[in-house]
Amino acid sequence: MLRLSTWKQTRVVAVCCAIPYALHVAYLSLVRFDYGYNMMANAIVGLLSNFIWFVVSYQAFRSGQPFWWKPAALMLLMDLAFSLEAFDFPPFLDALDAHALWHAATIPIITQWYDYLIKDAKWDLHLEQQRKD
Repeated sequence: MLRLSTWKQTRVVAVCCAIPYALHVAYLSLVRFDYGYNMMANAIVGLLSNFIWFVVSYQAFRSGQPFWWKPAALMLLMDLAFSLEAFDFPPFLDALDAHALWHAATIPIITQWYDYLIKDAKWDLHLEQQRKD
């Protein structure tokens, strides 16, 4: 989404992400472990992540990428999987609870994320090669 082209830009973005995270962990570790605050912070980060990946899908669509839809579809699937975690239920047959099913549901989604990331990197190389020719 940002198309960072230098290490300096990458470091600036990394620091901008690391500082709020470090402050969050420090607050939870040193001041007060507030479960509600932690859940709200995670929900905000999750929603921000969803928004960013939808923007990535839109940018891919605009660039003509044939698999532009994949990040958006995977985010929706991850949101559905997360509903298992958010809407907890008692264990089924005393063995499978919502948390276990949430983790199981993420396995195929993550493999597809890696597939998308590889295809996206190859697409970027393809575009770069076209610009050189």
